[in-house]
Amino acid sequence: MLCDSYYKKRLATAPTLFKTKNMKKLPRQHLSASQVQLWTSDQLGYMKKYFLGITEEPDQFLQFGKDFAESIEYALEYGLSLNGHYLWPQDFTLPCNKTNDIEYELLSKFDDFSVIAYFDVISKDRTKILDYKTGQKAWDLERLKNSLQMKIYSLLVYREYDILPEVTIEWHKTRIVDGKVQWANQCTRISHTFTKDDLMEMLMLLYNISEDISDAYTLHLDDEIDSYVQMYVRLHNLSKQMSADMEEIRAILEDKLQGKRYVKTIENSLFNYNAHWKTKHNYSAEVIGMQANMKKLMEAEEELRITNPDRQLVTTITIRKHERE
Repeated sequence: MLCDSYYKKRLATAPTLFKTKNMKKLPRQHLSASQVQLWTSDQLGYMKKYFLGITEEPDQFLQFGKDFAESIEYALEYGLSLNGHYLWPQDFTLPCNKTNDIEYELLSKFDDFSVIAYFDVISKDRTKILDYKTGQKAWDLERLKNSLQMKIYSLLVYREYDILPEVTIEWHKTRIVDGKVQWANQCTRISHTFTKDDLMEMLMLLYNISEDISDAYTLHLDDEIDSYVQMYVRLHNLSKQMSADMEEIRAILEDKLQGKRYVKTIENSLFNYNAHWKTKHNYSAEVIGMQANMKKLMEAEEELRITNPDRQLVTTITIRKHERE
């Protein structure tokens, strides 16, 4: 474990470790925990949402959680009781807004990017963070320890206030009843305080992710690459249509020629039609079994790493129709 002075210096002035001349090109003004989580789990999903503006409707569990958070903020702002306009989980207690800040926004600026966090509840002395969670998947201590969101929140509090906060997750289980999300009347509270080692790891991860996102977004903004992509897509769509037309015409020729030999020159191209029988062998069950055993032996050698792998870079380009709403 490194000494406190080391952490305070590195966590407070970490940007000097990655000094750059300009701000990173990012699709949003600030990074957020939700962006970091999406990038680490689904880079294509991140690019579709933040580069292209293609959003998906939240599922009913996610929407239920958002409505719950908004109802808490609304109740505190307008002084509504728990018996007011919203359905609350059993034995739920509103946080005290005299000792806590609700829906608190915290911005932490790094050298070439910034990170923003929105706390459900944070104590005014910044020693405690409370985050509400809903859903079917249970929260336990291990899940909290691995939460990128909570690590980022703790890191920002430490950088801005020099405090290692205690993080508490209050999970209210939900379930589907008659096609609608409802409370399951099960609540779990777990708490954890991240170490300075945890925060250092999170800091390095933030820098790496911001660099990766910036690199991808810079390519996305490159006009020359964009022009080539547009040409490729147009040619792809044209060839796809031409392939469909060719298959239709081929079917007509197959019907007309009936397997007879045909040859002709068209615009300096030799058209040669020929037909032959192709034999397919149906092997015995014993041979098929031997093939299956051989495949297992090959997979076993791969797992034991006793093969001599020949690595080749494989690239893929997929193009699908996309209709903007």
